[in-house]
Amino acid sequence: MSDLQPVVRTEVGEVFHGPTFRGDLERVEERYLDAGFFGVEVRGEEVLEAETVRLRIQVREGRRTPVRFEGNRAFPDRVLARRLTFREERVVDEFEIEASAKALTAWYREHGYAHARVTALAETVDGERGVGIRIEEGPRVTVEAVDLTGTTLSVRRLRSRLRTRPGQPFTASLLDQDRDGLLAAHQGEGFLDARVTPVTEFPSPDRVRVRFVVEEGVRTLVEAIGLVGNRVLPDARIRERLRLTPGRPFRREEWEADRFAILDLYGAEGYIYAEVQSDLEFSPDRRRVGVVFRIAEKHQARVGDVAVVGNVRTRPHVLLREFPLAPGEPYRYTEALRGQRRIFELGYIRSARLIPLEPEAEPEEVALLLRVEEREAGLLSFGLGYSNEERARGFIEVGHRNLWGTGRRVTLRLKGSEIGYRGDLTYLEPWVFGRRVDGDANLFTEFREERGFDIRRNGVSLGLRRDLTERVKGRLGYTLEDVELSRIADPVATLEDVGAHTTSSIALSLSYEGRDDVLDPRRGFFVGSTLTYAGGPLLGQDDFAKAEAEVGGFLPLGPTVLALGARGGVAFPYARSERVPIHERFFAGGGSSVRGFEEKRLGPKDPGGTPRGGEAVLTTSVELRFPIWRALGGVGFLDGGQVWRSVEEIELAGPGDFQWAVGAGLRLRTPVGPVRLDYGYRLQEERGQDRWRVHFTLGHAF
Repeated sequence: MSDLQPVVRTEVGEVFHGPTFRGDLERVEERYLDAGFFGVEVRGEEVLEAETVRLRIQVREGRRTPVRFEGNRAFPDRVLARRLTFREERVVDEFEIEASAKALTAWYREHGYAHARVTALAETVDGERGVGIRIEEGPRVTVEAVDLTGTTLSVRRLRSRLRTRPGQPFTASLLDQDRDGLLAAHQGEGFLDARVTPVTEFPSPDRVRVRFVVEEGVRTLVEAIGLVGNRVLPDARIRERLRLTPGRPFRREEWEADRFAILDLYGAEGYIYAEVQSDLEFSPDRRRVGVVFRIAEKHQARVGDVAVVGNVRTRPHVLLREFPLAPGEPYRYTEALRGQRRIFELGYIRSARLIPLEPEAEPEEVALLLRVEEREAGLLSFGLGYSNEERARGFIEVGHRNLWGTGRRVTLRLKGSEIGYRGDLTYLEPWVFGRRVDGDANLFTEFREERGFDIRRNGVSLGLRRDLTERVKGRLGYTLEDVELSRIADPVATLEDVGAHTTSSIALSLSYEGRDDVLDPRRGFFVGSTLTYAGGPLLGQDDFAKAEAEVGGFLPLGPTVLALGARGGVAFPYARSERVPIHERFFAGGGSSVRGFEEKRLGPKDPGGTPRGGEAVLTTSVELRFPIWRALGGVGFLDGGQVWRSVEEIELAGPGDFQWAVGAGLRLRTPVGPVRLDYGYRLQEERGQDRWRVHFTLGHAF
């Protein structure tokens, strides 16, 4: 064929790339299939010659079978040709001709052409033996109405589960899926013998009415739950984990889940060989059922030797210390999985798998094999972006996550924008004091143009971090920094902040992470709090204390998510300081605070309109996040907040004490979080300020 060259992407003189050449072979084959050579064979040959490679593409065309389509208007020939079974089977005979006609019929009906008929016959086309395909498309059928009859369950809730909906093209496969979904919904509510029959009526060739006729039968309730064979675990401990409840409908998925829940309980105590069987005892009228779980506990397994394989750079003890079970302890299966997950989360392990040796023999002492695959421990990342506050911004980070195979980490991170820069050199020491505590040391330098002043920080911080539970984390840190303010808009208002001074502080942080996805959550909640104490016995020139807290909750409402968030803080000067220094005060307003305001423009200002911050802050947000199309979503929001000069001035009773803004926005989902565009409108007017503002940045507001 003379038109193959455009599909070949490998070029003479380029560095040879195997995947590109294999893609060339696939594209050549597709071109022949499109031309009707269904028996084509394409092979590639690579001949090495010194520092070059000679590539050859060998094609065995076979006989060409032209295909003629007739009657198709909704889809072009090239689209239909891709659905022919000839392409996959590579043979054209009577069986495949009939199979292709069925495949095309199914394709049309999947796209709403419920009356479509396709016939295919072998014929002679331009002197060649080919295939003629005649299509009677008929009109595209639209669903006019969807009804349910015979059910005692909530019709509204059942309708929300249906994929067959008024105004959409009629698809028979969706009808079957909806039937199965309705059947599962009724069986899940105890109607074990339910039947669902879809009925279709065509008031016109292009309209269909769908009715699901439900025959519920009797509803089966759980009469009693019996436990037999359990000696190690008491009845009460097992029953509190069961989902089945006497007097409520019998649900098969809960019945199956309860069996696995019992196995998990025993596995958590080291009885990994336990077996659970369950019997159902129905009453004659099937309105009641007794459930009996028969448990064979067997013997408790204990941890034996643990061997590590696959580690090339990482020392074995660095991996084994993440394993929470020591030899001789009960082999708690859930703890073993947790240790496996911890090893994977180290960052320099690609995969980790814990394998019990000879489990079929059910030994009392289980020898374990930890098989790992390492990944490159070097770190290099960079990025560019834009936001309203910083405008153009970027960062670069280099480092190593596994120094000398010990799990120690060092990173250098540099970031800059149009309003400032920051550099951090961080060292992480895992397992300080031989415990699950990470120590970190950080040298930093920062310059930033704030509203009303410029700030430069240079300092060092030391910290200890620990995971108190899987979801609760804590950190205790100390920071010593030199702070210098310059270009102050109102020197009188910030007289004590002028020039360079030293801040010495300790901070205790606690956080709870209960979101299902940190970057784009749909359910769960998080809580974070920090207490900071500066000056006093720690020396330094700033004496103050701060308390900050943040909370967010997420509730799915079908495809929509209701998100609620709040942030608050108070600060107190003491001893030598009459007020909290301006760079430690609270500010609000902007894309991640109260939208509709410029960054940090909410709250006290000097006579020239420059934000001064305050010693107390409270902001709240409510969002409705909903999908629009594929990765694009939308949001409607209500934000409120205020910053007060001091704690004594906090007042929430007056109508002007809290500032409010409403708005809407778009979200584009990406692997690193949503790209966010918000339009906020302030409900209260402020002289000389616009009441609306556009915010553009990365990540959710909270």
